[in-house]
Amino acid sequence: MLKHFQEMRGIGYSIINMLQIGNAKLSFDMLSKTYPSLLDHLRQDIDSGITASDVDISPELFHEAYELLFNLINIKELYSLCL
Repeated sequence: MLKHFQEMRGIGYSIINMLQIGNAKLSFDMLSKTYPSLLDHLRQDIDSGITASDVDISPELFHEAYELLFNLINIKELYSLCL
């Protein structure tokens, strides 16, 4: 059951990935104002995926968290260059 919830969170990360690639400014505003703790959650999921056994975290959640974190870093860099 825990893996199912982790996979659902991974799907959520995937949706955010698609949105932020489509519109960087909207994503930056949404994540910085609406969900500022997202980076903390991503770091926790990535740390869990690196240090945990296969039982602790689903591979899908780890993959999507890792991809979203690096996309957000790229968007933040791009956004700072455009200001």
